[in-house]
Amino acid sequence: ATAAERNAVLSELTEVYGAPDAALVNLVDVALLKNLARGFGAARVIVNRNGAGVVFADAGVFGDETLMKTVAAHRSDAVLTSTVPPSLVFDVKGLPNTEKLAKLIAFFEEAVSSGGSAA
Repeated sequence: ATAAERNAVLSELTEVYGAPDAALVNLVDVALLKNLARGFGAARVIVNRNGAGVVFADAGVFGDETLMKTVAAHRSDAVLTSTVPPSLVFDVKGLPNTEKLAKLIAFFEEAVSSGGSAA
């Protein structure tokens, strides 16, 4: 899934049912984020009031050159840990959850557009 597909779904919902409420938009954004992250081997995506991050299934994530380049480009606000399992932690302090989602979506879309994996 891509942001363009997300926008198409929301546009179609708006045409049929009227403007979607914030909860539905949030649900669509969460689905998009999970789909994008899963394409890079994510096992879990976490976005809550305490922060935001992605837990990967295994250390294979370190072999994804495109993701590593994207992490390097965002080194001021994203850190890939070498813990077991590896985690990608984002600096999202003070942001509302909608902006946290948008930041993570933008990160993974950048990785995909740079030639990385996509589900």
